[in-house]
Amino acid sequence: MNDVALTLKNIDFRYGQSEKVNEALFIFENLHLYLRKGEFVSIIGPSGSGKSTIFRLITGLEHSDAGTILIDGKETGNRLGEVGYMPQEDLLMPWRTIIENAALPLEIQGMKKVQAYHKVRPLLAEIGLGGYEDYFPKDLSGGMKQRVSFLRAALTGSHVLLLDEPFSALDAITRISMQEWLLKQWRMLEKSILFITHDVNEALFLSDRIYVLTGYPKKPIQEITVPLNRPRQLLDLNKPKMLALKDQLIGQLRGGSR
Repeated sequence: MNDVALTLKNIDFRYGQSEKVNEALFIFENLHLYLRKGEFVSIIGPSGSGKSTIFRLITGLEHSDAGTILIDGKETGNRLGEVGYMPQEDLLMPWRTIIENAALPLEIQGMKKVQAYHKVRPLLAEIGLGGYEDYFPKDLSGGMKQRVSFLRAALTGSHVLLLDEPFSALDAITRISMQEWLLKQWRMLEKSILFITHDVNEALFLSDRIYVLTGYPKKPIQEITVPLNRPRQLLDLNKPKMLALKDQLIGQLRGGSR
């Protein structure tokens, strides 16, 4: 499929170096998932089910025991820098200003600082941070810092973005605002997003599809298509079909957390 941005195929991954398979801790066995170009896909699952491990495998921080990972249909040995990554914490450098933090990926790519700042300045304005270029991270709210972190991930040059529970530390009102903001940026930047969350409502509101991890390696990952058109509103989650799907997902997560 030439419209697929990211593929994980027949992935086995375990912790432990024992030659006896039953003495190693399997996290995944024959895992398969994909992300189409321009698609927004979420991964949900109980704690310890391997959600963040999937991201470490994609970025190359971990290596699978078997299987293939493809980006744009190509397999590469070193995928560091091939995808944009936004962790739970913003990880902004406290000694760098906001514009310096946002421009870091461009500098790493070899762009001169003057050129990088010239490119980043209008982008900061577009994400609502015009006038904050010379502030430091300590001067910004949690939501504002996450916007900078997202922009930094987007500037890696990759059209594939991995977002690992980026809003988990935010209060409820800010979190809703950031979800709406993220959808706007996703449409504008035309990125392909793989998103980890514990929040079923968040997954349903943001996603085209949802992968459900149950925590059992030999049980196939479950794929759910979200039956909502775009653009969508939070109130759409109150539709009977969405409430039924929410109950179904919560039941699956409870079953996988035993």
